[in-house]
Amino acid sequence: MRAAALALTLCLALAGGAVATSPPPGGGTSLSYPKAGLTLPRSIGGLPMVSQKDSNGDGLDNVIRYEASGIWATIYLYRPPLADPNLLALVLEKILREKHGAALTVQDDRLVAVAGSRPNARRVVYAGVDGGKLASALVVARTGEWLVKVRVSGPATRQAEVLSVADAVLPAIGWGKAGGPDPLAPWKPVPCLTEPTGAAPAELEVKGKLADMANGLNAKPFRGIAWPADGKGVCVDKPVRIGEDTRMVLRGPVGEGAYHTRFLILMDDAGTLVEVGQAKGEGRTLGVVRQHNTTGSALVGWLEMVPTRPQLEPVFGLQ
Repeated sequence: MRAAALALTLCLALAGGAVATSPPPGGGTSLSYPKAGLTLPRSIGGLPMVSQKDSNGDGLDNVIRYEASGIWATIYLYRPPLADPNLLALVLEKILREKHGAALTVQDDRLVAVAGSRPNARRVVYAGVDGGKLASALVVARTGEWLVKVRVSGPATRQAEVLSVADAVLPAIGWGKAGGPDPLAPWKPVPCLTEPTGAAPAELEVKGKLADMANGLNAKPFRGIAWPADGKGVCVDKPVRIGEDTRMVLRGPVGEGAYHTRFLILMDDAGTLVEVGQAKGEGRTLGVVRQHNTTGSALVGWLEMVPTRPQLEPVFGLQ
C-alpha cells in the first residue's frame, strides 16, 4: 500500500457510475422498494412522481423525483457504508456552502418525530440557495442499514409550500415492518484539538488472523465501521485536500477491543467513505485503511501504527 495507491483510492472513491433514468411504471397507487422494505406513493404533497432511477442497477441506490408547478422533491433511498442522518446533514451542508457561498444560511435545523413520538428524522431548512432564488429543505431518516434522504426545493417566494411538501414526505412513506424510521439522537460535532505530527507510519503487509478479521468487517452491518451512534466523542478535524477540493475529516473516540474507527474522510453525500481504523491482534496494534461506498467495502492496506491527523496527508501521498 504505497502513498500513490492510497491517493488513487481517494480519487476512485469519488468516481460515479452510469445512471439510468426511467418514468415510473404504470399501475397502482404506490411503488415498492423491497430491499429497503419501503413503499412510496405516486403522489406526495400534491406532487406526482415523474421519474425514478437506480444508480447501480442493484436496487441499493434509488432516486425518485416528484414535481409540479415549480416545486420538486427528490427522494434518495440507498444503503451507504454508515447510515447516519447526522453525518449526511453535515457533509451536505459543506457541499451546499461550497456551491452557494456565503449567501447560504441554515434557517432551521431540528429533530422531528415521524410515525411516533420519539425524534427519528432530521429536518434542515436552507435559505440563500441559488443566489436567494430558491427555498430548499432537507429531511433525512434511517431505517436499518438504509438512509432516506429528501430534498425539496422551489421558488423562495413559495417557501411555505416547499416546507409543506417536505413535512409530508416521510409520513407518506410505507415503512413496512419497521413502522417508521429508527430513533435519532441529536449531535452537534465540535472542532478537534490538534494532534502531534511526527513521522508518518510506514506500510506493512499483514496476513493471518488479523487480516481475516479486517476483511470480515466488510460483511457486518454498517460494514464493520466502529462509530458511536450518538456521536459521543466525535469531533471535526482539519479537512484533507484532494486535488482542488477538500473533504471533511471526522475523528472518532479512542476505543477498546479488537477494532475501532479513528478517522472517517467524508467523500460525498452518497455516503462514500475512506476509513482509517485501529486493529489489535496477535500482540500488535496496527493502522488499517478501508474504503466504502454503496456497492461494498474493501481493505486497502495496513500501517505500522494509527496515524495522527497531521500524518494523513503523507500517508495518502497528498503532500
